[in-house]
Amino acid sequence: WKARIDIDEKFTSLDYKLQDHNFKPITDAYVEAKIIRPVHAGNDLYVVLKHLGNGVYQTPLNLPLKGQWEVRVRATKGDDKFVMTKRINTEPDERKKK
Repeated sequence: WKARIDIDEKFTSLDYKLQDHNFKPITDAYVEAKIIRPVHAGNDLYVVLKHLGNGVYQTPLNLPLKGQWEVRVRATKGDDKFVMTKRINTEPDERKKK
């Protein structure tokens, strides 16, 4: 499988694009995500992504705090499982402001 995690610039939406080895969309997987704040316990989120079509799965995001987050997405289809992780930072980079 091939996959890509995309999060919009306002951190309000999580998209997950899922394809097979021939780049054909996988449209019948069960996709869930665990979103973890690695620097502060107690704010983890668990969501199920909805299939929008063409192998794209999506869920709205409502992150309660700014900072570092780890997004772990797991897709399951039959006995097959695919896991992908992406680290994000919702804080603006202070060095770019100068």
